[in-house]
Amino acid sequence: MHALLWVSNLIGNLRHLPVWLSYGPAAGRWLISPAHHQLHHSCEPRHLGCNRGFELAVWDRLYGTLYVPPETFRMGLGDATDGQWNTLARLYLWPLAGAARRVGAGARQLLANLAKISR
Repeated sequence: MHALLWVSNLIGNLRHLPVWLSYGPAAGRWLISPAHHQLHHSCEPRHLGCNRGFELAVWDRLYGTLYVPPETFRMGLGDATDGQWNTLARLYLWPLAGAARRVGAGARQLLANLAKISR
């Protein structure tokens, strides 16, 4: 059981590497390879909604969303937010900084309301 979980986690981590790693045409019809999954993260309109499977490609095959041709594409969130999430610090710290700003603004508003009530 532990070996199965280890292999599943390894495959999951491989899926998010920026390396085109395919399982070949036979296995690629049944298993989601890193090459398949990368297209899922593409910001190209032609790739929207494709390769949604986690480990098995069978669901994408059934729904007609399996897309496997090797090609060059951009991964990301698209043009509207390019640059906003382009570093690890921004990816992990900006949401926390935004949450802290919102909490701080809420706390200031609460204190202002309490000050009005206590007058």
